[in-house]
Amino acid sequence: MGMEIETCTGYEKFVPWLINKVQPDYIVGSVHFVEDVGFDYSKNEYIKAIEKTGNPDALYCRYFDLQFEMISLLKPAVVGHFDLIRLFDDNYRKRLSKPAIQKRIRRNLQLIKKLGLILDLNLRSLAKGACEPYPSTAILDAACRLKIPVIPGDDSHSIRSVGNFMETGIQILAEKRLPAQWQKPEVLHFS
Repeated sequence: MGMEIETCTGYEKFVPWLINKVQPDYIVGSVHFVEDVGFDYSKNEYIKAIEKTGNPDALYCRYFDLQFEMISLLKPAVVGHFDLIRLFDDNYRKRLSKPAIQKRIRRNLQLIKKLGLILDLNLRSLAKGACEPYPSTAILDAACRLKIPVIPGDDSHSIRSVGNFMETGIQILAEKRLPAQWQKPEVLHFS
């Protein structure tokens, strides 16, 4: 059994306790909240997150900082939808290339590599009409250069969406000469 975990106020104590109690086979570490605003719920919530952080660039920086903290603390076997923060940003490619944001992306990818974690090639964005999965092509290419394991995931929220776009994900990985086989992740136990 796998379990997706979140970052929100109080997660630092609650999630390790929950992992020890439930003892899942693996966890997927994700960030859906910045300043306790669920930015991926709607465009209005995304705008609230921008307002709380000051501007779109600050939102991206805070997102990647929270992701780094979560990876450092929980060491999730799989890092979910790496750049979900771009969900409602039509200008995301330009923003992802800005130096302050790029620095954080590189830092997070290097930590994923160092810890031997898996990167989720999250295909759910395609169901929402996006032109590419999470992470974006530039980030996926950087992960490939670091030889970070990548696995396609459908991020299904119902039985109907299980396996959606999986062939596309496998094709993307094949084009990058990456295997699509699931490797058994390690689960940490907290004391």
